Amino acid sequence: MTGNIRKSRTQSRIWLLAGLIALSAVAAAQAQPHTASAVDITPFKAVYKLDFGPSNDKSPFKSGQGRLTIEFTGSRCTDYRLIRIVNARLNTIGEPLTIQSEATFAENAASSQLAFSMVERNNGKVSRQYNLIARKNDSGGATVRSGSLPGGKADLPRGTLFPIEHERAVIAAASAGNKTLATTFYNPEESIGNIEQMSYTFGPESKNALPKGHPADIEALRNQTRQRVQAIFRTQKTGKIRVRESMTSFNNGILTVSDALFEQLRIKASLQSLTMLPKQACS
Repeated sequence: MTGNIRKSRTQSRIWLLAGLIALSAVAAAQAQPHTASAVDITPFKAVYKLDFGPSNDKSPFKSGQGRLTIEFTGSRCTDYRLIRIVNARLNTIGEPLTIQSEATFAENAASSQLAFSMVERNNGKVSRQYNLIARKNDSGGATVRSGSLPGGKADLPRGTLFPIEHERAVIAAASAGNKTLATTFYNPEESIGNIEQMSYTFGPESKNALPKGHPADIEALRNQTRQRVQAIFRTQKTGKIRVRESMTSFNNGILTVSDALFEQLRIKASLQSLTMLPKQACS
């Protein structure tokens, strides 16, 4: 698939984790159903502190901090909507890099249609901006339409999950007690044409109590299992590993900490605040 909006590869690595935290780590879900189609996601708002550092001694990145805000609304009875906002400042071997990004996902309950838009600014200047509509087709694939694509459209391979559909599959696997999961999903937050090959390993269980006053130390999570999760991102075309992430997460998907390693960048995320939002009841 072509049509990616090009930019510095070192800068683009930053956004992969932002997408990962938004879609693979912090969704708050009801853990009762054990199939992806049955899993629902409880509305929430979460704020994460991001700490940046070099992944090796040749990295152009030295340090940095940021803030990631996630707001998720909707249900199986309505469309799902996710807004992800990042503000970050990175210190490099050259000039500091200030990054601002806002991405919005809207996916229907059947995961047959996705609407996505994003704008990203580096040092105040727009570096990426596009929107798209993607729809599943009868062959099991999907067609993406956007003015930012050559010819206005591109096809996704058969079996590619949409972002929230993918998240629901991850939650269902964790809730069912599965040890591993492999999926392929469309991640337009990394680039308009990006397809991820994901592999997860669930466990072992983390039995240490959260510190008193921790954002996730709330009644709604007291009886939830918390465990280690390992995630590996691979480029769909080449199979090359792009990122390794270790996280501690409740089985319903709420992340407490994350440590992701990229080619040149290491990003640690920690939950700073968590608010469970009202859920719309199905009629």
